[in-house]
Amino acid sequence: MALSDKILGGIFGFFKQPLDAYCDLETVDGAALLSSKGEYITLIEIHGSRRMFNTSDVDAKVEALRLDIQSGFEFQGHGLQAWFATDPGLIQETIATHLAAPRAMARELDINLDDILNEREVVFPKLMRWERCFLVVWSRRALLTRDEEKIVSAEQAKLSEGAPSLADTQNIFLATDLLIEQPDVWKIGRAGVRHPGSPT
Repeated sequence: MALSDKILGGIFGFFKQPLDAYCDLETVDGAALLSSKGEYITLIEIHGSRRMFNTSDVDAKVEALRLDIQSGFEFQGHGLQAWFATDPGLIQETIATHLAAPRAMARELDINLDDILNEREVVFPKLMRWERCFLVVWSRRALLTRDEEKIVSAEQAKLSEGAPSLADTQNIFLATDLLIEQPDVWKIGRAGVRHPGSPT
């Protein structure tokens, strides 16, 4: 057993809760995640820019994004989280990975581009940094009307008839088209953001 598993096991044992009690993810529907409460969760990766930004540029883009997504909170049942990470130590490895294809192509064409590519491996780490950013979009069952909630509950009860106990496994009956087909599911900018559930 790994040291990290022993440490985590000791922590969870201290709080007298099993490890799975601290994970709210239950199953998937297509490319969307579902929580134990039937909430749909979609991760949207924010990619970097090909040009440099100054502070005022960043502030303007943050304000524009804020205005775009605030309409999503006009309806009960929406949630949003942001995750960001940066690690200066990873940039050299990342640049080397991206330059691997041009190096291979140059060798294939018998062209010597080593000086140019080597220079980029030296210069780029001084100008760039490794970053990743995700928005986590939540759509909760509160988006459903009472009648829709009754329909979903009845459908899930019917699907689970005769199924074995799901206490120690994922509940595959939580998915519902009624939630991902809501007309008020997320709008960010000009494009609507829908959870990528399974095709019907």
